[in-house]
Amino acid sequence: MQQKKGGRAMAVRILFQPSGRRIKVRQRETVLETIRQNGLEIRAVCGGHGTCGKCKVRVHIKGRPMQNLIREGAVNPLTWNEKKCLTLQERQKNFRLACCLELYQDATVEIPAESRTEQGVIVERGRRARFLLNPRVQSVCVTMSPPSLEDFRSDEERLCEAVACETGRMKEKTCCRYGLLLRLPALLRKCRWRVQAVFLSSGEATEIIDAGPVPETENPELYGMAVDLGTTTIAASLADLSTGRVLARCSCMNGQICCGDDVVSRISHVMMHSDGLRQLADLVRQDIGRLAGDLAEKAGIRAERIYEMIVAGNTVMEHLFLGLDPERIGKSPFVSVLRRPVTLPAGQLGLKVPQFGDVSCLPIEAGFVGADNVAVLLAERLDQQPVRTMVIDIGTNGEIDYGDAEGIWSTSCATGPALEGAEISCGMRAAPGAIERVRIDAATGLPFCRVIGGGKPKGICGSGIIDVIAEFVRCGLIGPDGTFRKETDSPRLRPAGRHSREFVLATAEESGTGKELVITQKDVRAVQLAKGALYAGAVLLIRAGGGKAPERILLAGAFGSYIDKENACRIRMFPLCPGAVIESIGNAASEGALAALFDRDLRDKAGELSRQIRFVEAASQTDFQRLFFEGTMFPDHSKEK
Repeated sequence: MQQKKGGRAMAVRILFQPSGRRIKVRQRETVLETIRQNGLEIRAVCGGHGTCGKCKVRVHIKGRPMQNLIREGAVNPLTWNEKKCLTLQERQKNFRLACCLELYQDATVEIPAESRTEQGVIVERGRRARFLLNPRVQSVCVTMSPPSLEDFRSDEERLCEAVACETGRMKEKTCCRYGLLLRLPALLRKCRWRVQAVFLSSGEATEIIDAGPVPETENPELYGMAVDLGTTTIAASLADLSTGRVLARCSCMNGQICCGDDVVSRISHVMMHSDGLRQLADLVRQDIGRLAGDLAEKAGIRAERIYEMIVAGNTVMEHLFLGLDPERIGKSPFVSVLRRPVTLPAGQLGLKVPQFGDVSCLPIEAGFVGADNVAVLLAERLDQQPVRTMVIDIGTNGEIDYGDAEGIWSTSCATGPALEGAEISCGMRAAPGAIERVRIDAATGLPFCRVIGGGKPKGICGSGIIDVIAEFVRCGLIGPDGTFRKETDSPRLRPAGRHSREFVLATAEESGTGKELVITQKDVRAVQLAKGALYAGAVLLIRAGGGKAPERILLAGAFGSYIDKENACRIRMFPLCPGAVIESIGNAASEGALAALFDRDLRDKAGELSRQIRFVEAASQTDFQRLFFEGTMFPDHSKEK
């Protein structure tokens, strides 16, 4: 991205609007790469491959039209993907795709509202998991005798023996962390040999990680964080480890979104960029660091008193967080670098919180089924259920568990981001302006929409997508194969090209963007592919477990919390199980991570669960394709009015 003057390369200056950021670019790169490297936000569902058309920007250089800018060498020519994704009107208004655009002159680049990422509605909590208060982080107040010519023990020995004596733990297996040793001499003398020692207990071993003045109150100020690390969102909770109370909750969008909406895009980013792994690791660690600061401020505590963090994420997210190469997870036979739980000092990951403590990642099951699924099982105690239960966590990567106290089976299915709005032509995340509920009048064919936050709609989110497809089925606008019916008479259903149709959800006058919001045949197909994968995975698990239909179906995560369960059944998102009780359980992964934070024995339980679960690789089953195709079909509800 350079312009030349007198044969010498010169930097290009870009003014990004509406942020007002001026950025100097010194190397040849796309506008999307510049946006990523400088912390700006833009939608890039496909990870920058030019296929999704979501990263639209508008170029302004002295009011000149795009065709002139290309002819003068101010920008690179339009790519084939841009000609496919941008309408003629958009190209005439100087719209380009950020992932394809290179600038060779100073310019203003406008990121329109529909291209900017927005803070979505994030489910931060679920049903409170049951646990015993038995944290790994503990504290004790000790008094030591000062050194003398007769007592020449080291400062570390003096503190360790005092802690071991007070707690009854073995002094031979008690030591101080190196970071504490650096501060220990001055600290002990300043406190006149009476301190509160904070230590980590693991089996018979004791490691003292911090020490300070004995508090004036009974509150030892021992805090921990539980993090649900999702592909799209990150939810964090701050807990008081001495009382078992949750003090605050915060959430944010995963900053890695700028490199792709799903885990496959993130893996691809690592493979295609020499510093891709470092970049993705830095993004998610920065997000978690900010959440830690926000939690401390919200609860009114000192961030340095957060001594432990539990992280539960899917397989790829945990690998990226730890800085481990995820490439092999994306290729058959989908092998991860590790499956065991990992505990290491936060400083090794470049995290400032916990300043003196550890970060622990829960174990991974297999393939794409990660630690977040283990956390869900901890929260819901599926291994103790008296009746057959199915847990479905519908996200960018769908995870399904099925079983009871006699055994548990699990699988993952590539639902993709369509159910979160990413692959839908007018899709968006569940944020203000998103359509969340849809009803179509069977008599008039006109839609009625409910918008998050009120006002005019800007797009449609996951729960709205399920509603509108279910309404298409109920009103007979689409057939069992998902094709729009030509004989249907609706003022909002119109031709789209020679062999397709589309439904106008909101006219240009009704929408908040000034553009029509339409549901295309391609959008319907995207939902069919997602539900087909879920359906096939669920059927295969039931069969693996002996064929007994579940008596309870638990829907986890944000999507499961907001979708209309009746409409989900109407389009047959999962096998119909007559009499089954369907419940939403919220962010069960977050609650499971909290339970593991409060009770260290549950971490051993998590390890046992990850080894005992029988993983079913759905796509490798001989009749997966048949079940998948069967799952893409819709029931014929055309007679329901």
